[in-house]
Order: sequence, then structure tokens, then C-alpha cells
Amino acid sequence: MSFTARNDINVIQSADTSQIGALAGDDTYILTGYTLTGKEKITISDPLGKNSLELIDNLIIASSVVGMKGTSATLRLVLDNGAMITVLDAEKFTYQPSGNIVLGTDWTGMGFSDFVSRILKIEDLLSSGVTTGGSVMISNYDSLSLVELPVASTKTVYATSAAEAFFMALDGETNAYATTDLTQITLTDFNPYVDQILLDLPGKWSGQGSLDVVDDMDLDDQHTVSVQVDSINDSTVISFGVNLNNELITLTLSGVTDISSVWLSVQ
Repeated sequence: MSFTARNDINVIQSADTSQIGALAGDDTYILTGYTLTGKEKITISDPLGKNSLELIDNLIIASSVVGMKGTSATLRLVLDNGAMITVLDAEKFTYQPSGNIVLGTDWTGMGFSDFVSRILKIEDLLSSGVTTGGSVMISNYDSLSLVELPVASTKTVYATSAAEAFFMALDGETNAYATTDLTQITLTDFNPYVDQILLDLPGKWSGQGSLDVVDDMDLDDQHTVSVQVDSINDSTVISFGVNLNNELITLTLSGVTDISSVWLSVQ
């Protein structure tokens, strides 16, 4: 592809040279196996701007390699068809699994460390040297087991060992704001490495990102999301506003204190 000094959108493809990079501008690189034959060895070198790598749904990464030297990271992804994509200064990129700016699914994204641990499943990244990862498929919450969190209740919900998306409809048919019933749910055994939170919230914002993205977010004129870590009880409390009795509507993630590790989708 030809690159400019503006904010380019670049689909990585078989016609690319072995080294690509748009340099100036905040650039987006889209990775899908459909535009690669499997013989490619392409390196992305783009040290300028705020750049992102979008990985299209159902992309299969056969293996991954992360090389660390000081604070500098090199990322190599080998796709199931054999194509090899290397990202230099990978720690400076934002990563958007299931993102596709062409279709309007341009998410907030995640940082390098979250991408490596949550998506590539590399939990013990070496601070110096090379760490390898196995096969993963890029998919959104549609591929997870959907578990509904019951609005207008104070129940404790237990996650299982399966990968699950926990759905909480605050602005749906059962409107948590328009009732006197208390909504304070506790979610136990939530695993940030495989589980996600799916929310139906008032307001116009939608997308994906880590939990800290919605902290102090004004949903509309009446509702604000607040995320607080309870270090004594080893949990995170998400507050969504109040019901008709002026009681807090909350979701507590028991055992979770790193809010940046929690991945959520808002629809």
C-alpha cells in the first residue's frame, strides 16, 4: 500500500513489501488472514504517532513470539496459514481484537501488556529475552457462553471454568433505574483472562475496552459510572447510579483488583 503523513488505514496484504510503515500520523493496521496467502513475512516499522493493530474476528493465530529488551518489545504473530507479521516497538501500539474500523467497530482497544496476557494467553512474560505463545482465535463476546446477571436482585453469581460473557441489562426491559427493587450483584470467580462483562447502559456510548475506560463516565444527564477498588475485601465495585429509592446500583467483582485486566463490551 502507499502511505501518507496523515492518519492512514492499512490492510496488511500479500502485495505489501517485506517492511511497511506509514510513519507520521496515527495509523491503523488491519490484520486478517483473508488478504494474505501464507507466504508473507511482513514487518511493521512505525515509531511515530499513536498507532493501532486491529485483528479481525475469527483470525487464527497459530503461535506468537514476544521479544523484550529493556522496555522495547518486538511482537511476532504467525497465522494459521503460515503468514508471519512482526511489529517493532510493539509496546507503543494499541491492540483492537475484533476491531474493524472499516465496518465501524473501532474499539478503544488495549495496551500491549493486556493484549499479550489476555489475548495471546502469555501470562509469564519475560522482562528480557523471548517468550512464546500458543494458538488462539480472535473472537468477541458472541463466541462466549452468555450468563445474564439478574437486575433487581442482590444475588451472588458464580463464574465457571468456561469462558463466559456476563450480561447486565441496566437499560433494557427490566430497567434498574426505574424500579424500587435493589440491584447489587456480586460476581465471584470471574477470570479476567477468559471472561468478559457485557453491559446495556443508558446513553450513546458503545464499544469495547478495559474497565478503566468507563470509570467516571457520564452516561447521560443523570447517570455516571464509577469504578472503585476495595483493597480490604479484595474486590472491585462498579457503581452505575441509583434506583428510585436513591439506592446504589452496583456490580461487585469479587477477587478482582486490577481494573485494567477486565475486558468489557457496551452495547
